[in-house]
Amino acid sequence: MVNGHSRAEARRIRRDIYGLILPSVLQNILEIGVGVLTTAIIGRLLADRLLALGAEVTVSARKYGDLAWIEASASGSSSLTGRCSADSGPVRC
Repeated sequence: MVNGHSRAEARRIRRDIYGLILPSVLQNILEIGVGVLTTAIIGRLLADRLLALGAEVTVSARKYGDLAWIEASASGSSSLTGRCSADSGPVRC
């Protein structure tokens, strides 16, 4: 007996509780992933729009592919500067 319930009933209760919790946990994880992706997309679009308006834009890249996008966007414009960084600190790209 566990808290006045048989072991089989306690197992069923735990399974029911996990069944209620799991969808909420998965939704939270999905929302975090979508939020990060949306932030990256909006950041790129905003940088492009600000450059088109003639603003000086500074962006930071964590991957060399992102730095290539920065350099491609900056062609003909000296107002976009990029920096590549790693977890251990800034590195020269």
